[in-house]
Amino acid sequence: MRRKDNPASDDITHGIPEECWNEIGSPGRALFQSSGMGLVSSTFMKRIGNACDEIVYCDQSPIALQNAADRFGIDTLNTTAAPPDKIPVADETFDLVISYWSAHHCAHPSELFSEIFRILKQGGSFLLLDGLNVKGNAGQEIHRKIHNLCIAFDQAKGRNHHQMLTFAELSELSQAAGFEDLKSWQIKQTESMLSNSERAIFQHEIKRLLNRVYPGELASIENGRKRFQKQIKSLAEELESTTIQIHPYSVIACRKPLKAAAKMSFTNKNRTSGAAEKSDSYREQSKQINSGYPLRFRDLPDELKPREKLITSGPHTMKNHELLAILLVSGTTKENVIELSRRLIQEYGSRAIAQERSVRRLMETLGIGAKKACQIVAAFELGRRFFEEPRSKAPTILAADDAYEYLKEMSKFKREHFRGLYLNTRGRVIRDEIISIGTLNMSVVHPREVFLPAVEFSAAAVILAHNHPSGDPTPSEEDLAITRQIVEAGKVMSIEVFDHIIVGKDKFVSLQREGLLS
Repeated sequence: MRRKDNPASDDITHGIPEECWNEIGSPGRALFQSSGMGLVSSTFMKRIGNACDEIVYCDQSPIALQNAADRFGIDTLNTTAAPPDKIPVADETFDLVISYWSAHHCAHPSELFSEIFRILKQGGSFLLLDGLNVKGNAGQEIHRKIHNLCIAFDQAKGRNHHQMLTFAELSELSQAAGFEDLKSWQIKQTESMLSNSERAIFQHEIKRLLNRVYPGELASIENGRKRFQKQIKSLAEELESTTIQIHPYSVIACRKPLKAAAKMSFTNKNRTSGAAEKSDSYREQSKQINSGYPLRFRDLPDELKPREKLITSGPHTMKNHELLAILLVSGTTKENVIELSRRLIQEYGSRAIAQERSVRRLMETLGIGAKKACQIVAAFELGRRFFEEPRSKAPTILAADDAYEYLKEMSKFKREHFRGLYLNTRGRVIRDEIISIGTLNMSVVHPREVFLPAVEFSAAAVILAHNHPSGDPTPSEEDLAITRQIVEAGKVMSIEVFDHIIVGKDKFVSLQREGLLS
């Protein structure tokens, strides 16, 4: 095994040594396994995505899956929800598997390595990145302390979360699983791991975790306040004066040998037999599905049913034929709804079927009934009417009155809507986004949700807006506090917050005009 400690920053590209990129090459199909980190470097993922014919993003966090498609902007990206040691795909499916800070997110890390060995094709590459519990500089040290707090918190709540593994343990687990040609690095210079905007979002997300999420969960943990309250408060205070950095981590690159046979049994002796049987059953279902075994729709696991997938993982995780299956509701006597939807798109083309306006032509061409043809045409027509306005109609907002004229329909809403208008350098609206619906407070509205669309659509500025269903647009203390928090985050990211418009009945308040924006 080759090992290199702390390579120079010039040798590191998007978080891994340049030599690793050479090892990866151009794989046909890749799986990216994460564990709810949610702040994977976009440039890292884009480089992986550009190198592959297809990439699957696997995460057990529904929120991370919802954000993945928008954040990474990869056309070939698919997503699946699964824990790191139970990936629902058939044997020898992928040319490359990347485990991104996931090795310690299961009760028995050996199972993760065995599972990855199983799903890799013979000769396929395995790239592992995982945190090391070693001290670094001030910014890295606060991340390491918070990481250890997260582990202790999850363990106290009964979640599967192992202690961070040592560099030697990760290498030994890779070899024990049957991998060969091991190369490894310890990365201690992490300043370039995240962009400035990602680091700002990360900092605000950690603040929210320490100031709101964890304190709110202490009551549900036995002796929670005694065990964690002092540590949470101390870290929150330390974070106020420290810019966070990713703490030191390890990188391991290796391969599954040709004509490989696993050296480890997937079923760990420490697991209960019931859990093992459930995992084996789930894997057998997945293997049948991937190999074309004729299953009825009702026999599919919930994770593969479109409606259940939409509920648990969100629309961004779904393929076109799965969304169409939800519209159609049911199949025919010859095809279940998934088979029907896949055939309709294959025979007609996804772009063509979205543009078709003739119900009769759909019926004749695809051999479907009037009801299903009407459902398809009506759904896409509704989408066109809502979202396909010509660019020339996009409003230009140069003053608070312009913004109110565009937003005044919000006065009719019965619930509070928090909205962002994203502008280019000429003040034209390039994106109009509903950020949250419901009571406005800092636990649900924070800079991450506001600035992710700004980064994605390269906005030069943003105008915030929300309505008061009472009809009185007078700003509350909570309104002002949220605004200040977002304005400060915008300064860090060099994205200006022009105004915050509060819409009431037939009137509005502009915080910029009132001198309350900062």
